[in-house]
Amino acid sequence: MLKSGSSFNNAVHKMGVTATPYLMYFLKRILIRLSAGSGFGESLVIGLFEGNLLISLTVFATTNNLEKGIKFLADENLEEQRQVFIKKGKILGYALMIAVAGVIGWVMLSLYGIQSSVQVGSIAV
Repeated sequence: MLKSGSSFNNAVHKMGVTATPYLMYFLKRILIRLSAGSGFGESLVIGLFEGNLLISLTVFATTNNLEKGIKFLADENLEEQRQVFIKKGKILGYALMIAVAGVIGWVMLSLYGIQSSVQVGSIAV
């Protein structure tokens, strides 16, 4: 929307039409801050973003590269989340491997116990 020449204010209005109630709450807060005279970066300080992400968005907004900045941050966040999923997958894989090894060990010990019981029982008879 910003690329097509629409203003930031109009872009926020257009996003509000299809937004969920959760996102709509934050979009309304952005619009209130924009109508109060805040700049792009200042209007994003609404509690939706935090820490370094907010600082990065503010920098991108003040340098008129908001669209490129959002794409960059989305790609960066996607890579971080991908790494988190890989780590969780490895941990889950190790846990499942240990569980399967435990079940196999339990079955083997059970079979050994049954075999021992059968041998002791056949010697006693």
